Amino acid sequence: MKIKVMIAACLLLAGCQGQSQQPLTKTEDAQVDELLGGLNTNSSERDEATVSGYATQIRHAIQEQLPNPGRWEGKSCLVQIRLAPDGQLMSAEVEKGDPGLCQAVLDALRKAKMPQPPNEKIYQVLKTAVLDFKL
Repeated sequence: MKIKVMIAACLLLAGCQGQSQQPLTKTEDAQVDELLGGLNTNSSERDEATVSGYATQIRHAIQEQLPNPGRWEGKSCLVQIRLAPDGQLMSAEVEKGDPGLCQAVLDALRKAKMPQPPNEKIYQVLKTAVLDFKL
């Protein structure tokens, strides 16, 4: 069974300039809570932080490779990705969105040095994810 995770990847120009990371939205927090609710663990807060932290690392890896994000202001793109256990991109498929932005995102995904998941549990949660790029 594939687990799909919506990761809101708000690519703001400030984010690409190395400024501090924006906190997760309430929707993102709820999605992480929903995912972790089914895991039998006594450390759910730590797991939530680890999932969120890894998702943020993925977002940064992609942002670093996306040229001129201001060009895509007001556009969006949904891309489903599959990651290997070492974090490398196995596949990326556009679900919907602006064709130009989606192509730029696919190019950025192929160039990005994706981080390795911190552990198997986090990998299982995020090995298949839908990235929502909104500029």
